[in-house]
Amino acid sequence: MALQVTLGAGSLVAAGVGAGDIATLVTLGHWFGNWITAEKGDAEFLGLIEESEFTFLRRRGLIDTLRFQARWGSRLRLLENGRPQRFDRQPVERLLCSSSQWTVMMTCIVAALDEFASSSAVRNICKAFLQRLLSAQDGIGFMQDLIDSSVQTRMNGWRSAATVREMNIACRKIRDDLLRQGLVVQGFMPAAETHEVIDLLYWLLAQETEVFRTSSSDIAAIASFLCHLSFESLTIENFGVSSSRETNCCLVYDKAPLYTSDGRVVADARQRMARRELSTTVSLTQPEETFSTFPTSHETANKP
Repeated sequence: MALQVTLGAGSLVAAGVGAGDIATLVTLGHWFGNWITAEKGDAEFLGLIEESEFTFLRRRGLIDTLRFQARWGSRLRLLENGRPQRFDRQPVERLLCSSSQWTVMMTCIVAALDEFASSSAVRNICKAFLQRLLSAQDGIGFMQDLIDSSVQTRMNGWRSAATVREMNIACRKIRDDLLRQGLVVQGFMPAAETHEVIDLLYWLLAQETEVFRTSSSDIAAIASFLCHLSFESLTIENFGVSSSRETNCCLVYDKAPLYTSDGRVVADARQRMARRELSTTVSLTQPEETFSTFPTSHETANKP
């Protein structure tokens, strides 16, 4: 791992970054987590639980690290005295090379989540997701302590890795396009939907079933971001332009949900068919109230 950091520093020098700045980046990476130590930190985390990333990454072919590298590993964006500086060509390609599917996937996931949730909410999602992934491992108490102590550092590394690759800029452009199409709304997703985000991530990485159904436009949009960011085997139906490719990993968006008493969506088709049709009750004494614009004026609202 020391060799990896040394090669990274050499590539930064070749790209034109000062030695003092490099030392600062490496030090901050060790203490708080950033793009330089993202893959190294993930390897250390997996080493502590004595597992390979493929132990819980059961869905094969979800992402191609070589194609990810070709798309997101040729340009580096850093801030120098508050101003963005871009570096490219061979030194950068060598520096941003990543062979870890886990690091690549989590970098994409955090980049997508940052457009739909606050930093603290993303942290809670990542923490709950890691807990669910590792819940089947022995020594659950140790796993819990390890996740609690390392999730912020790991998330810092993934977010930083996405930022220097300008993946956050790409996500913002996608969101703006979805807003123009009316497929999503401004603001963060409701807190009640975070459990479904965790379900989505677990289905994507740790399960092998072919279809995931959702009635949340935010969940569908997060999946759309992941498709754009390099989750190549993931397809989406009924949200924007549906893919014509046939894969074994498809999210289906349904705008007409059926809710249970606890707010969860019921996907059973027979229950959908049995639900009541939407209707409007019209008052026969004051029918104009049924068709008036809401909210009404102050005078109308207080009319006797």
